[in-house]
Amino acid sequence: MPGCNIFSREHQMLLIHFFGTVSASDLERQAISVFSNPDFSESTKELLSFAEVEAFAEDVDIKRFAEIVKINKGHVERFPDIKIAIIATDPSTISLARIYKEHVDTHDRKGEMEIFTSRHEAVTWLGGKADQWDLLLDRVSKMCEL
Repeated sequence: MPGCNIFSREHQMLLIHFFGTVSASDLERQAISVFSNPDFSESTKELLSFAEVEAFAEDVDIKRFAEIVKINKGHVERFPDIKIAIIATDPSTISLARIYKEHVDTHDRKGEMEIFTSRHEAVTWLGGKADQWDLLLDRVSKMCEL
């Protein structure tokens, strides 16, 4: 599965990592997994990385993406104060991130969401210690390989 996530309950940090060729089902599974996490709270910082995505499968179209965004709508409404950083490094991932951000920005929420092209910028903006994010990145890379 070209997507996985890891959560640090202690630091209230969530990393969602996509890589390779990502299908609509991969995006949907991660949305459901994040939404159903019982440890998630208003103080959670979320880092969504598309930095290692090589391509999106043909089933990632506007109609299917809209269905996935509806799943995330519940997450955003339940936690309106969360801060989300998205790492997107090429035109296709940047476009997808912008569509998601535009949809989320239509909700009445206090939390912030920004799109970045580098992990350093995203982590700096998001907050938390860089070494804590590095630990999560290391752990998620190992988990995704399994």
